[in-house]
Amino acid sequence: MSASLPPLPEASARHANSFDGLRLLAALMVLFSHAYPLRGIVEQEPILRVTEGLSFGSIAVAIFFAISGYLVSFSWQRDPDVGRFLLRRALRIVPGLACLSLITFLLVGPWLTTLTVADYFRDPRSWRYLLNVFMYPVQHHLPGVFADNPYPEAVNGSLWTLRLEFSFYLIVAFVGWCGVWRLRGSAFAATALSLLALVGFYQVDTFRDAPLFRQATLVFANAIPFFGGAMLARREMGFARSGWLVAAFAALLALSFGTVAFKYLVPLAVPFFVMFVALRLKADFSRTGDYSYGFYLWAFLVEQCLMRLFPSLGFLAFLAWSAAITLALAVLSWHLVEKRALQWKPKAPPKPV
Repeated sequence: MSASLPPLPEASARHANSFDGLRLLAALMVLFSHAYPLRGIVEQEPILRVTEGLSFGSIAVAIFFAISGYLVSFSWQRDPDVGRFLLRRALRIVPGLACLSLITFLLVGPWLTTLTVADYFRDPRSWRYLLNVFMYPVQHHLPGVFADNPYPEAVNGSLWTLRLEFSFYLIVAFVGWCGVWRLRGSAFAATALSLLALVGFYQVDTFRDAPLFRQATLVFANAIPFFGGAMLARREMGFARSGWLVAAFAALLALSFGTVAFKYLVPLAVPFFVMFVALRLKADFSRTGDYSYGFYLWAFLVEQCLMRLFPSLGFLAFLAWSAAITLALAVLSWHLVEKRALQWKPKAPPKPV
């Protein structure tokens, strides 16, 4: 069919490694950004101070979604089978999440709760925390845990993105199963519609009063880089990865800084910047493992624990200890849990000769 996509380009190991490095950088950005609200000084977050609602963390999450959309699009095109596709995605997300949830529930909760251990385990909210393994819905609290922290009670505020990311996987699987995903322009259309929806929710006063306004804006703000990354993987725009387009986006961002257009341009520009860097970066960041996901999973919890145990720790020391402890946990998570789980990923059937 003339409307179908061109043959799938091969992604080299070099490209995968550069993505690993960018994801680890994004995870560090999230840790840095979360340090401000978790220490009770959210208004001092550098980017948040000069923009409307953007932070290092929100930009980092956009980077994660852009890379995810890019790689997931490759995965579907190579093996467009719904069952195998979703199983691969689940094996990447669930084992590390299950390990984190179990350790949080069994060790961190009883250790740091203000309740007695017996009362903690009698409280049904403690046991419901284990449902985070299923991603829908997310429970951020454990009874009595971090109740006196500057950012009270939230045990792991990063988990909401996993539910959203898996939802995007389900969308890809569904439209792929329907045959829509193979059509040229489908990812471009999804990106454009997400951008229009985000603008509409922010600019139309009726939407601002809707009960799920914040959730809707988060969905569309992150759908833009996800489907933008998929669009670049599928080469729906032949010029999209050129240097002049990245330069044009940089100029637009500079000119729109301080205006309402800036927050719409950032999620749209992120996949173009990410792919421009990732596909030119030669360094191998994953010789010993991909620690970005584990780092992202554990960072919030580690920072909350440090605030609970050492509330007088200086900001730079807090960042250094948080990063070091989180990295150690991420290394363990990769080698003991994530890498082993990925060995069960189903292989695509051989192509007919």
